[in-house]
Parts: sequence; structure tokens; C-alpha cells
Amino acid sequence: TVHPKRPPAAYYSPVASLRDGRIELHQFVADLANESARHGILGISKGTIDLVQELRYFALWLMKFHLFGHILFEKVWLAKPLKNQCSVPYIILINLGIPLSTNSAPSVDLFELQRWKEWNLGKRMKRKLEKLDSDRGIVREIETERAKILARDEIIKNQVVILQRRIQGESRRETVDKFGPGPYRVEVALEFPGQPKYDDDGAVLPYKFHLEMASLEDMPHSVQLFMEQVHHGLWDGCAFVWNPDHLMLASPHVHAEQLEDGTFDIYEDDDKREDFIETGYTSISFQEYSDNMPHKQYTLGFAGRPGGPNFYINMKDNTRVHGPDGKTGDIETVDREGLEGDADPCFARVVAGFDAVDRMHALPVNGEGEGWQRNAFKDDVFIRYAKILPNKK
Repeated sequence: TVHPKRPPAAYYSPVASLRDGRIELHQFVADLANESARHGILGISKGTIDLVQELRYFALWLMKFHLFGHILFEKVWLAKPLKNQCSVPYIILINLGIPLSTNSAPSVDLFELQRWKEWNLGKRMKRKLEKLDSDRGIVREIETERAKILARDEIIKNQVVILQRRIQGESRRETVDKFGPGPYRVEVALEFPGQPKYDDDGAVLPYKFHLEMASLEDMPHSVQLFMEQVHHGLWDGCAFVWNPDHLMLASPHVHAEQLEDGTFDIYEDDDKREDFIETGYTSISFQEYSDNMPHKQYTLGFAGRPGGPNFYINMKDNTRVHGPDGKTGDIETVDREGLEGDADPCFARVVAGFDAVDRMHALPVNGEGEGWQRNAFKDDVFIRYAKILPNKK
């Protein structure tokens, strides 16, 4: 059956009855459904009419939807007809799952209906596939750029490794030329302000300890830096200022000068770091590290990024904290903690005078304040001198 372009005049009779007040709204909807079925315009099942009669307000909605269907029929469906002119409102109700009476529904070519659905679905799928292809193109571009960045990163890393090896080679050569073949030892003498110098038996309390530098094969750059600092007397008068549980930190930020009577003039507001800067032995050029020199107890490491001039004595095994596994590489802390895998250089170990080191570590700390101040020494321990010992060989 082919629907006319406009519904017949009889279709509008329920509208006149409703306008003249001869019927109620629910009766108008029922008459409207009957007229629609009789003229083959839109089929509405009896179940839907019963629902309308129970829900009066729903009747008004249904009437609007029915009229909207005719607008679609005239403006859309007639512009693109199927073979059997199956009405768009009918298809809309099918897709919405509204039950329709078999007797009152217009005849439908199910093949054409299926083809219409597939055509509609095909357009949506085509748009999705086009978007997917576009997204895949963007992903391919991103992957290409990522591959380029990784390739450049690998080249830069290789170049950095080459530069580091050259620096190590130069440090090794200069250290051997100036200090001999090694091994190298350094003596550090301490001053404990406010502490007795003798025990109850009159014996001198321990105040010196000896360091042995790491092998030039493992840590040449860091060893050279510390040896030059000691050679130029830069650590003389500096102090150990921080004493948390796991280490003791020495720094040039507080220093003292020994007077003729053996006492010390303390300069807390003066900064001896300028002496390090003037000589050019402030810090290392890169974070040198060797698995042969882990941060075990009584080893020494450079603090900071880049490491130096501050150094610390490990008072426990700090390999996990100060080694490569201890650096997360968070961008917010990169200036302080370094990149992922960057470890503190471990360049020497205590080989004698452990009692002096333990004596210093047993001294009290502030215990108050915030941050590093809580673990700062109550009385800083000063370095009388640090000197290079003669090579036994």
C-alpha cells in the first residue's frame, strides 16, 4: 500500500470532535488511532491505547509524537522513498520498541526495512571507521616521533658515556702524575668543642681517623677532586654539621680558625665555600659511581647535585638509599636528588680511627626545629686538618 502524500480529510474528524468538545482527550486519542489504522497511515496497538487511557497525560505526548511522525513522513520519507513506502514513523516506533498492532500496521517489505537499517548503520560505521583511521594516523605519527626521540636519546647517552670516560681518563692521568700511583690515604684530625680531650686515666681521647681512597680504576674523577681539596687545605677548619642516624655530613658553610692558645675562632656567618670556588674544586662533573664502591658503613660519599663539596660518612649500609636504586628521578626533585639511576659518588672508606668516628656520631643533636636543624649537631665538630699521608709504596 502506498501512502498518500497527505492524510485524507476523514483523518481530521477526531480533531474536529475534540475541538467542538464532543469527546474527551483519551477518546480523541482512541479515535485518532482508529482513523490512522483505517487509512493505513500509522498502526497503534490496543495495548498502547489502554496505556493511554490509564495515563491521561501520556495521551497528549502520544498525540504530539503522532503528528511529529507525519512531519517526518512528509519532509523526510517522501524525499527518499523505499520500494513499498514504509513510513518513517513506523520504523521509528519499531526501533523504540513500541508495540504495534499487526492488523492496523501498514504493509512493510521486511527486506527493504532491513536494508534501510543496514544503510543507516553503514553510514554510522563509515563515520566511525573514518575517525578510527584518522586516530590511527595520529597514533602512527606519535609512534614515529617517539622512535625518533628514543633514537636521539640513545645517541646522546652514548655521547655522554664517551665524555664521562674521557673525564675519568684525564682525572686518572693527572692524579697519578701529581700524587703517584696510589693507593692514597688521608688523615683527618677533629676538634670537639666543649668536650674533654682526655679520659679519666689521662689518655688522649680519639680525635683522628684515616681514609683510603677508592681505586683509580673505579672512581678516578671523585678521588681526584677530594685529593685536590685536601692538597689545597680546603677542608681545614670546616666542620661536621649534621648528624642524623644514618650519616654525618661535613660542610664548608661553618668553619673555624685555630688560635695560638689552641682554641678555635668560629665563623658561623662566614662561608669558606668561596675558597673551593676560587680553586675550582667545588664539585664533580658528573655523578660517578661504581658497583665496586657501594655505600657501606664507614664509606664516604659526595652529597648534592652535582656532588660536592659537602661529603658524608655513612654510619650504616646506605647502598639502597644513596646508590642507583635510591633515586626516583621525580621532576620536582631532580635538582636535589638527580635523575633516575644517578647515585652519590662513593670515593673512600675509613680504615683506621673508627673510635673517633663513633665518638663524633655519639654527640647530641638539637632534637628541635624543622628539617635538617633537628639533626644538626648541638656543637659542630671541626676539622683541624686533613692531609695526604705518604704513599707506603
